[in-house]
Amino acid sequence: MQKWFNEMGEFDDNRTEPVKVAEVIYKALCAARPRRRYSIGHMAGLAAFMESMPQDLTDAIMKARY
Repeated sequence: MQKWFNEMGEFDDNRTEPVKVAEVIYKALCAARPRRRYSIGHMAGLAAFMESMPQDLTDAIMKARY
């Protein structure tokens, strides 16, 4: 449990500021042809990559972390 708390503390330290998120939302709302997805945040790229992988592989990676 302590390991998880430490990881969550590190994750929280790297969180994206709400102003940056609001700027991306504003950009999407004002775009003549908005994209389907906008990535923002330090884990956004990894999350998008994990979504593209087969679920069994994603589950195995997540299970191996703990």
